[in-house]
Amino acid sequence: MLKALLLFALLASSGAQAQDTLAVVATSPELGSLVKVVGGDRVTVTVPGPTEHRVALRGAALLVRRGLGLDPWLDAAKLPRRLAVANASEGVRIVRGNRYYWLDPHNAQPITASILAALTKLSPADEARFQANRDAFLSLLGEKLFQWERKLAPLRGAKVVADHREWAYFAERFGLRLVSVTEPGVRLVIGDPRSDPARLRGLEEKTGARVVVLLSSGDDYLALFDENVRRLVER
Repeated sequence: MLKALLLFALLASSGAQAQDTLAVVATSPELGSLVKVVGGDRVTVTVPGPTEHRVALRGAALLVRRGLGLDPWLDAAKLPRRLAVANASEGVRIVRGNRYYWLDPHNAQPITASILAALTKLSPADEARFQANRDAFLSLLGEKLFQWERKLAPLRGAKVVADHREWAYFAERFGLRLVSVTEPGVRLVIGDPRSDPARLRGLEEKTGARVVVLLSSGDDYLALFDENVRRLVER
């Protein structure tokens, strides 16, 4: 009987703890990663697939969206009345109308600021915890930026052809020069998992440059840049 009561108490405690976490829906993996960074163990984050948004939003307290027209399904969605919404694009630096702002790691600062404000509004008692989490992340981000810039220094000023325009932020941050395919002296062709392999081969033949397939999204923000830098410097 005692064991049963103890088990019941443990399960009840676990249920209460689970209920205490804030359910957050993010519209992309990298935003979900940054919500986890700021929210820590106070959040449960879901990044739903294309057909799962409506179900995921039912019990959510917060929706973190990319904004800038990158979440078209939200335009026609009927959001729950009590759902808080944070637009991650608010306050970020936009380059010539390009919407892929998270590929400049400096934009993680305003993105996490928006997330911090939204989570704090939902749970004011956790503000200090959320702030400490964000501060620790930004400190690590600063160290990572130094490492990435050092590793990519030999490519600074290199002429690069990109298969998609999303790489403008990454290129500008790390000193790569995006040029047209007709420009002489191209050193790299950048594709991503959406790129047509045949098109990449054609660009490789036309420019004589090395093709590198980079990742534009991932469920660990820092690891995303770690991997892309590794691929760029790999011979």
